[in-house]
This record gives sequence, C-alpha cells and structure tokens, in this order.
Amino acid sequence: MLFDEVTGLGYDRSYQTFTRHLRDRQLRPRCDACAGVKGRPTVDIDHPPGAKVQWDWLELGACPWDPSVEVFVLVGSLAYSSRARAWLSHGMDQPRLVEGIDAVLRRLGGTARSWRTDRMAPVINPATGRLQASFAPVAKHYGVTVVPCPPRRG
Repeated sequence: MLFDEVTGLGYDRSYQTFTRHLRDRQLRPRCDACAGVKGRPTVDIDHPPGAKVQWDWLELGACPWDPSVEVFVLVGSLAYSSRARAWLSHGMDQPRLVEGIDAVLRRLGGTARSWRTDRMAPVINPATGRLQASFAPVAKHYGVTVVPCPPRRG
C-alpha cells in the first residue's frame, strides 16, 4: 500500500529499490511474529541438489468471488535452489493433495528423493506422527521417502 501511495506521488523506481531503501534506513515497522526468532540459535542444513522438496499448505480463507468456499494453496519448494511452485485448491483432503502434488511436480520439472511435509493430516497421522497408510502408495509411486517436520519447530 505504501509503495502504491508513493508511486502515486511521483516515485519512479521499482518496488525492490523502494523496499531496499526502507531496510537501509530501518524504517520497517516492528513485526511481533518475527521478533520471537531473533537471537535464537539456528541450524544451517546442507541441501544437495535433488535431495528434498518441502510441501506446505496455506489456508487463504474465503474465496473472493464465492465467500462460501474456502481456498487453499499447496506449495512445493526445492530446498537446494529455493525454486517453488504452487497449486490452488478448494479443499485439503488427500485426493486433492495428490492431484496438487502431481501438478506442482510437473511445474517443478520432476521430484526429489525426499519430501518434507508439515504435519498435514492427509500425509501424517496426527495421533501417531507417522505416515498415513493411505499415503504410502503415493510415496511409492513417486519413489520418495516422506519425512515429517518435527512438531512445533520452524
């Protein structure tokens, strides 16, 4: 919004230049959600090429043109290159997830040897933290191992 206002006043540079100047002058507002991770120890993980795809669901809420329908986005990102592709869905059930995985993998140009997922119920059993028996054939079809993210960790 701020960038739109500034361009309306005659600013003729790119969005990236604008945000870089904001960062350089430390003018960004404080983000309470991000503040909790500052100073906390982190681990750099080596990701060789072709080793891992990270899968995440994003809940976008009500669909703008039909508020009675919820919208979700499945995001697949390659850990090594940070290349990501997404797929829009009207639900988070397992058939839609499998359809979305196939669509995202086609957009990425293939799969990696391992898939890392958050604890999404169509893949990981919430009670046990193990792979859903109904999802095992999907992993076998793509020839991958599925690794759940540890609970309550970024």
